[in-house]
Amino acid sequence: MPRDLRLGDEGVLLLGIRRDDSYIGAPESDTEIEPGDTVVLYGAEDRLRELSGRESGDKRAHENAVEDHDEVLEEQKQLTE
Repeated sequence: MPRDLRLGDEGVLLLGIRRDDSYIGAPESDTEIEPGDTVVLYGAEDRLRELSGRESGDKRAHENAVEDHDEVLEEQKQLTE
């Protein structure tokens, strides 16, 4: 399920899921991602590249990505103050 991936914590948004001949736009957090689905994501290019090569269940990579995203948010906050 998308909520289990916690992509938002990494600054990545799940915009949709292409499944066979259909498209699920703005999927709910309890929508199942099935084998063969193509996910449509929005985020920083380097994060999306890292994510595409990440091993399933790699918690350390997720934690690193969350830390990176938190740093970006802090930098943005400082720029707006």
